[in-house]
Amino acid sequence: MMFGVTRSNYLFGGIVCCIIFLSSQIVASSYVDAAFAEYTSLGQATTAAQGNVAAAFSNPALLSTLKKSFIGSQSSSRYDSDISIHNIYATQHIKGLDLGLHVPVKQISNISETEANNSDEGVEIGSLSDIQIELQLSVSKCLTEHVSVGMSLKGEAHKLANETAKGIGLDLGLATDFNSVNVGARIENIVSKKIWSTGEEESLPTLYHLGVSYSPFETIMLLSDIVLGETKTLNLAAITQLTKNLSIQSGVADVLDTKKWGLGLDLDLSGFHITYSMSSAHVLGANHTLGVSLAY
Repeated sequence: MMFGVTRSNYLFGGIVCCIIFLSSQIVASSYVDAAFAEYTSLGQATTAAQGNVAAAFSNPALLSTLKKSFIGSQSSSRYDSDISIHNIYATQHIKGLDLGLHVPVKQISNISETEANNSDEGVEIGSLSDIQIELQLSVSKCLTEHVSVGMSLKGEAHKLANETAKGIGLDLGLATDFNSVNVGARIENIVSKKIWSTGEEESLPTLYHLGVSYSPFETIMLLSDIVLGETKTLNLAAITQLTKNLSIQSGVADVLDTKKWGLGLDLDLSGFHITYSMSSAHVLGANHTLGVSLAY
């Protein structure tokens, strides 16, 4: 690509300004998990998925494994029309650092509001909404040819009915490359604090992710993740390159318990990517995510 460093950096800077402006216009907002199709289709086994933009916003050290910069957006329908998740994101290499900016937004509308009547029975008295937003800034640097480290700073905002909250978060990541075997590690929520307008404080538990990927063939990557926290979770996935421009992903999250499966595809049309995933959540039904991005 012959845009040159200056033009490329201006492009990324413009995207950053647009994202921050959009974030400031959303009055009701808060923390949400990443809304990437690849994350759900791979059963959340993304800690060592090198070269994958969705994985790079999960484990920030993987930003250094992206061969190109990306600008994109994805939209997800979560189980019914009252729940929606959207995101916009951008990545860029600048002066030895790999930067990423991600803004996921989740909205739940028409939540039933109830109160007890004289017989202590719940009676619906109206509805309320829940809107969340996160502004995630990630940075990664290669320490050696085979080792990179990364960090994600997260600013959070949340509005539930008439109450609001603001919070911060911090994640750290590590990625190593040993030819056909890659290892990734991530410490999620090293810092996690949210303060509500009522004065109540919340914090998320620290989670430890360890991932391994193995490519027995050039067209196949097998992935596994172990997540340690209050509970232990095992996630498994595979990426298969069917043609030069088409790959499919499949995975199972929480193999030892809920077994939430995912399936997706990525179509590359000369740098313009179309990504789709479908995943299950048992009684909640299917979740569909569709995204588009430009690699430059």
